[in-house]
Amino acid sequence: YQRRVRGTQRQEMAGASTSELMDIMVPYRSSADLPLPDPRQRKQGRAILPNRPGVGSPTPLSPEHCYHSIRAKNGRLLERRATLDKEGFTFGKHTTAMSREEFWETEAVRDKYLPEVEALVRRSIPGVRACLIFDHSVRTGGAKLEESGPEAAVLSYASLVHSDTTPRSGQLSLTSPSPLKHDPRSGHSRAKDQVLGTNETEVKYGKLPAGWGEVRPTREWQRELFRPESTDHASPEGRGGEHLIVNVWRPIQSGPVKQWHLALLDGTTMPQEDVHPSVLIKFNHTPGGKAMLFEDGRTNQSLDEPNVGGRICDLDGNRMSYRVGEAMTPLYSASHQWVVYPDMCNDEILMLKVFDSRTDGRTRFNVHTAVKDPAVDDQVQRESIEVRCLVILEPAASSKL
Repeated sequence: YQRRVRGTQRQEMAGASTSELMDIMVPYRSSADLPLPDPRQRKQGRAILPNRPGVGSPTPLSPEHCYHSIRAKNGRLLERRATLDKEGFTFGKHTTAMSREEFWETEAVRDKYLPEVEALVRRSIPGVRACLIFDHSVRTGGAKLEESGPEAAVLSYASLVHSDTTPRSGQLSLTSPSPLKHDPRSGHSRAKDQVLGTNETEVKYGKLPAGWGEVRPTREWQRELFRPESTDHASPEGRGGEHLIVNVWRPIQSGPVKQWHLALLDGTTMPQEDVHPSVLIKFNHTPGGKAMLFEDGRTNQSLDEPNVGGRICDLDGNRMSYRVGEAMTPLYSASHQWVVYPDMCNDEILMLKVFDSRTDGRTRFNVHTAVKDPAVDDQVQRESIEVRCLVILEPAASSKL
């Protein structure tokens, strides 16, 4: 992205920019690479959007993306603090006892950092019955990324406007086989069919994180924790509450983030019923998940899983060689408003809403992207960790907006 800060000069206060607006180049998906509409997509609420002004074709900056110059808000200077239920994200201070080096060690993250994140989530979200942390990944670039082994939870930056899941799950259910083998495409099915429907979390971490308590991936716990659902997911039984998936994002480097900032779309500026193209992605079961795109819907590619050895199974003992996720890739709209928190440090976090089962008008998911500053040396890399949490609400707290 290109930073051209408004005001007489770029100022610094406590290490952060005090300018209200900044221009960024946002990498949207191009309409030129959209597949032909599939009748099944329309049935599942995934019809491709019609052409809209400004969507356009790939730019010289990228053969795949359509870059748009956007005037983003400085999140540090918002008149009102952003919230999960309104904008789809929130920002705050949060210290950690972890050293920089420990974030690269899966066992240290599991035993030391995940309890910190669980406590933060319970303080931040009202009415939490259970906070089941099921995944994490570290992101960086350059030599450190190239040196990371296949078992490491290390990923590159996600520099495309996207959400981490979709609200709808198509034909999936807890009881019927998936049209795409073990295919937890939506947030609902990710929570029910994957986190509480397989042994993935236990295998990838060696044991379930301490915050799981007595909860285990079983059908009884599925019925106990989740409410019935028929629109987003075919799971008519349940006596529990609503649920969310949240992502707790933190820089882990020693200084402030100067490159590959995280840009966040204000959820109130993209209608929740707006339908956008999406992509299906295969993940293996390492922490973070090594990924590859499907090609024309074929599922015969394989992914190496050196640290799990094919030991991931569903509740019936069926082996899962991979899981399938669906990411929404929104097209450009002039109504979109973006927020950036410049110069984030390792004692600050962003909490992003990946999915919310409630349909009462609050924002159900967040859209975001990494953005690059061409004025900063390419050798400068961001180091960050993100932790994914399944948050189950008490039934009494589920309906409060």
